[in-house]
Amino acid sequence: MINDTDLLSPLMDVHANSQKQIFRLFAHQLASKFGLDFEQVKSDLCNLNGNDTACVGDGVMILHGWWDHYKESTVSFMRLKQPYLPTNTPDNAPVDIVTLLLSPRADGPLHLKRLAEHTRQIKDRDTLPRLRGADNAEAVESILLQYDSLRAAA
Repeated sequence: MINDTDLLSPLMDVHANSQKQIFRLFAHQLASKFGLDFEQVKSDLCNLNGNDTACVGDGVMILHGWWDHYKESTVSFMRLKQPYLPTNTPDNAPVDIVTLLLSPRADGPLHLKRLAEHTRQIKDRDTLPRLRGADNAEAVESILLQYDSLRAAA
């Protein structure tokens, strides 16, 4: 599902206690990586704020939407140092894992397929504890990139 060209370097043990701070951190990462204007990217991401389905339970938030500024899908991962409790969690669990999935608008329904696959991957009963226990960004990358090959082998 995720390949190494889609995945941005994971943000590990960051301090954020609101969705606005999370968007700001992701915007900084995206603007730096793709040479885009930070304020524009931040504004675009904040427009995802209306997505009430972002929290999927078990301490996981998956932000997603269409990415008008880039031609490829993009995935970013963030692990929070201290969990925080957003208002829209289905199980009232604080969030400590946040991912951002962006797809080019031209991908249309392919975005929803990516979102479903990504949600299954992140919420997998074996994957989620490994992501929480990973020591560094490289370990998280490995976990995320190996998921499909491990699932195919099972």
